[in-house]
Amino acid sequence: MTTKNKLRLLFAGLVSLFFTLQGAATQAPAEPQDAATRAKTAFDAGVSAANRNDLAAAGALFDQALAAARETGDRRMEARALNAQGNIALRKNDLATAWDRYTAAVVAGTETGHRLVLMLSERGLGDVAAARGQNFDALKHFETSLALAREEGNDRIAEGVLNAIGSVYLELADYGKALEYFQAALKTPTDSQDEVSYTLNNLGYAYSDLGYSEIGLSYFHRALAIAEKLHDDYAVMRLHNNIGLHYAKKGDNKRALDHFTRALHLAQGTGDHASEAHDWNSLGSIYEAQKRYALAADAYGKSLALARGAGALDEVSQALYNLAGIHLARREYPQAIERAGEAGRTAAETGSRESFWKARTIAGKAFHALGQDAAARTAFGEAIALVEEERTAAPGGELGRETFFGSRLEPYQRLVELAADRGEAAEALAHAERAKARSLLDVLRSGRVDLSAQLTPEERAAEAKLREALRAVNGEVFLARSQPADPGALAALEGRQQQARLELETFTTNLYATRPALRTQRLELPDWTLETARALLKTGDTALLEYAVQEASTLLFVVTADGASSSTPTVHLYRLAIGRAELTRRVEAFRRQLAQRDLRFRAPARSLYTLLLAPAAADLRGKRALGIVPDGALWDLPFQALQPGATEALLERHAVFYAPSLSFLAEVTARRPGKPGTEGAEPPTLLAVANPALGPAVRSRASVLRSAGRLGPLPDAEREVRSLVQLYGAEHSKVYTAAQASEKAVKAEAGKYRVLHFATHALLDDRNPLYSSLVLSQQSREGEDGLLEAWEVLGLHLDADLVVLSACETARGQPQAGEGMIGMSWALAAAGSPATLASQWEVDSASTSKLMTGFHRGWREGLGKAEALRQAALAVRRQERYRHPFYWAAFVLVGRGD
Repeated sequence: MTTKNKLRLLFAGLVSLFFTLQGAATQAPAEPQDAATRAKTAFDAGVSAANRNDLAAAGALFDQALAAARETGDRRMEARALNAQGNIALRKNDLATAWDRYTAAVVAGTETGHRLVLMLSERGLGDVAAARGQNFDALKHFETSLALAREEGNDRIAEGVLNAIGSVYLELADYGKALEYFQAALKTPTDSQDEVSYTLNNLGYAYSDLGYSEIGLSYFHRALAIAEKLHDDYAVMRLHNNIGLHYAKKGDNKRALDHFTRALHLAQGTGDHASEAHDWNSLGSIYEAQKRYALAADAYGKSLALARGAGALDEVSQALYNLAGIHLARREYPQAIERAGEAGRTAAETGSRESFWKARTIAGKAFHALGQDAAARTAFGEAIALVEEERTAAPGGELGRETFFGSRLEPYQRLVELAADRGEAAEALAHAERAKARSLLDVLRSGRVDLSAQLTPEERAAEAKLREALRAVNGEVFLARSQPADPGALAALEGRQQQARLELETFTTNLYATRPALRTQRLELPDWTLETARALLKTGDTALLEYAVQEASTLLFVVTADGASSSTPTVHLYRLAIGRAELTRRVEAFRRQLAQRDLRFRAPARSLYTLLLAPAAADLRGKRALGIVPDGALWDLPFQALQPGATEALLERHAVFYAPSLSFLAEVTARRPGKPGTEGAEPPTLLAVANPALGPAVRSRASVLRSAGRLGPLPDAEREVRSLVQLYGAEHSKVYTAAQASEKAVKAEAGKYRVLHFATHALLDDRNPLYSSLVLSQQSREGEDGLLEAWEVLGLHLDADLVVLSACETARGQPQAGEGMIGMSWALAAAGSPATLASQWEVDSASTSKLMTGFHRGWREGLGKAEALRQAALAVRRQERYRHPFYWAAFVLVGRGD
């Protein structure tokens, strides 16, 4: 992508002319002049013409100024004129001429000590190098310019160069350094609104590329407002393209096409062929997404021709791999390989990691289609190596990194498919594991980052202000929703709420980006091997199942062992005849049937078992427990309710537990003994929270998020936790109920206990699961809103063996490629809990209380967590009134099953 570089190019010319504009004349006097006067007069007139965008007249006037300066031997004026000629050539995208003029200006500026010309011309050389895709050369020139600007105390030039350096690091996918330079540019004390617009655009691009799409969009709109006010058509053009990219990633092709078309029309009006090439690439991507391959190929072809003519190597690389993708879609595999090879070589020349791994992925897919598996494996491996480099350089904490990695999984998934097609089950599983739960594993292996400890007093105050602003607007929004309100006023409140969320998220993300000490360390993941599974299968009565959902089919891996310490586990691979879209539809329909107590659940329960588990029936025979790593929509499937027989539930045959990856499961299993009765294990300590007193603000918010209506008291929950005290012992337990069950108390105490049990209401936010919450009591003097949201859970430091969420829909969220189900259970895992018991739909209070008491009793008596859940659920199921899976199948154990 070159949007960020293209925005920089025009500004290089503008900033140089800005600093040479000293009393410019609009018209040369008619009376005769000496050569020195002619030089200055022509130069000033050239500046005026350039600012009117009359580049032809400006170029001719600067030629006159240069000739007159040489006539008098005025090397300082010669240096200024050469720099100005370089600016004009750059604005015309005549990179060869621009390079020559800037180089000559540097020589003349050095001889005369004209440091302003030196810093501007070094900046210009950097812009030319960046436009050619020579990013490392660009950095050298920009750093020289920055050093000169700082020596001279010239903040105006320093601001622009900081932005330019950040843009190069962004092109190199070094996001941490890019954001560091962009933030430094914003903090530079100048009043340059045009540069602010460019920096905001680049910040937007960086955050969008990292996966923070809403933060990115907010930066784009801020930049666009400034650019439109300044009538900066060039910036407006580029910003429409970037906003279009945002909507394209969201699948909103109509809005994306509108913005791309606007950008293209503006580019064609400027005559900037490199920018026009970029816009044709963008338009082609929409046509390709719509499977209009002829239009896409035509757009990419136009982009390639324009980019080559302009010498814009980054756009050349992008157009080439886009054309390779079209050849691939048309099954023109040799042509796809050829184009992808050209794209990869060009990307390597420019240092563009993203273009390189995309090109190598396309080449690998074409090699695989031709049966050239060795070449395909090499290509995918090269792509993965670049993605790993990008991932290591990317800033952010636990929350942000999963979206960045999730958008770069294709080469990993293609290696899984390649190995699967060759029947290499163990290798395919190893590749699948490499692409799962990486953020959680990073946290487990490198430790949590304490954000609050790293803040200055000023930053801590700013964060507190942002959090309080969000809490306040939350209350206003939910109060307005709970009573008749003007739709316009409500929409305005919701806009303020979204803005408050964005401001807090942006503040936190910027801290992670610019503070290396705050970045979660990305560790190289050891290769998954069957030996790694031995500790998970040491008793021989467990089978591990991992799914990989693909476009047209689904892969199922089954890992088993006989329990002997000397034996190596075995893995079997099954290809299931159902792809992503149909699987998603059937899973959601089945989950909805159970959640609504639909009596027609048996047929889909049987058919889903036949589809997803029956092929591996021989592997599962005699296994007491199934550890399942779902993928995509399968995170919403209650496997325990599937039926291997006409009336028999899977839970009657097997205990079931879930995990985001087998590597995650192995990591948490190695850390601490699981059963509380294990010899030498510390007695478990229990923190139980139940039936909080709900204040008006919490009730009003809850009533609009919960489809079942207003929330009432939970007397069954209070009895539930009192019974748990008898199991764990009063000396090892603390119980908070009613007003004591406050958010402040939970945050203060949660890290001290090994077992946490929440018997409260919960609220699912479908639009953003990390704003889903556990409902607690609100004490206004404590500055909390009574809703413990998932993003706040990420800030806790837990030392727990188990967290139980005896509440509604706490296992729900959004399936995220590479990480699993993002929501409350994911946040608890990142906060330090190796196992979470949570629900997949709104549950019944009475039956849930019975199930929870039975679960804890079984675990305290020495059963594994998965087996304790199984026996508790079956006990509930045996009661006639609770036979429907709605009552006993809602709860899933995510994490360790022992």
